Amino acid sequence: MNSDRCGKCQAPVSESARFCLRCGARVERHPKKSFKVLSFVLFALIGALLASGFLIRATRARRATMTTLNREARVVADSYCSESSTQIVDLYALMAQGDRDTAATLALRSNALAISAGTVVHEYQRAGRLSHVRTVSSDSESKTCWMPSTMLGDPTERREAQPKASASH
Repeated sequence: MNSDRCGKCQAPVSESARFCLRCGARVERHPKKSFKVLSFVLFALIGALLASGFLIRATRARRATMTTLNREARVVADSYCSESSTQIVDLYALMAQGDRDTAATLALRSNALAISAGTVVHEYQRAGRLSHVRTVSSDSESKTCWMPSTMLGDPTERREAQPKASASH
């Protein structure tokens, strides 16, 4: 082994010696395998800690954009809602550009649902400008879908805005 002999003169050297007795050269000791394994484990742990910290921050940032709600809301204008958030964004983008024919084709081809103004929906979640809502149709079948948050209003505001029927009839 290298640790039993001097690197320059190849004279025998004891394990605890730091210098060769024959030539006076410093005896080099290579780190043991356990040191290499420990340093590898240490760097792996540091990497895992950094990665987990990054993932936690990324998850918190994503959750900050999504707000969980549990409220009733009223649709303020005739609207569409779709199971896919990207489809609803595409649909309203086409409508905003004035391409109503393509928007109608996309609405018919996809599973977009037309919702009339005044319909009460249950809003579960808000992600940016979209809301995840549950609608209940006339046959009591419920469906969850995405729609623009601007199409939703507070149901109490809508009721107060409507004229009250007089009780004198």
